Amino acid sequence: MSGYGRIYATIDLDAVSYNLDSIQKKISSGTDIIAVVKADGYGHGALEISRMLERETRVFGFAVASAEEAFALRDFGIQKPVLILGYTFAEDYEALKDCTDVRIQKILTQEVIEEAKKQAGTDWGEFQQFGKCYMSEQKLQGKTRAVVQINAAYENIGITYTLFFNEDMKLSGLYIK
Repeated sequence: MSGYGRIYATIDLDAVSYNLDSIQKKISSGTDIIAVVKADGYGHGALEISRMLERETRVFGFAVASAEEAFALRDFGIQKPVLILGYTFAEDYEALKDCTDVRIQKILTQEVIEEAKKQAGTDWGEFQQFGKCYMSEQKLQGKTRAVVQINAAYENIGITYTLFFNEDMKLSGLYIK
């Protein structure tokens, strides 16, 4: 295995800011951005990049691959919404409830989630990929909430996840269709 060595990368946060500016120029006004920082920001340092982007008003939130990555962002002090793109294991359900609205904490149980999954079909098969992700802001009874819809392809079924966040950016609703 000679010829292989460690690689060192220096991440220029000004370049991340430049990239954000470039993205902003290409999207419609009022469109929010979710920064995908899974796999440690693709090896570029998810925590440092997330800390910088946490201060950006045009960044709505973050997307990660696993509950562990979401927990790492929360432990690091990241307050914006975190979307988990990968499968969430049953043992993570209880810890994830801490990131939800008090009302949903009472009803979001492993059994409820498993039942919702069954209603969409019992044999989803292996996860394949995520499709388009849509974000919007809704005002209801004078309160603002964020809505995220993301399509997911599994081996045997296509699923749309709809997530609602309250004004404190805590998960207040989850729908699987």
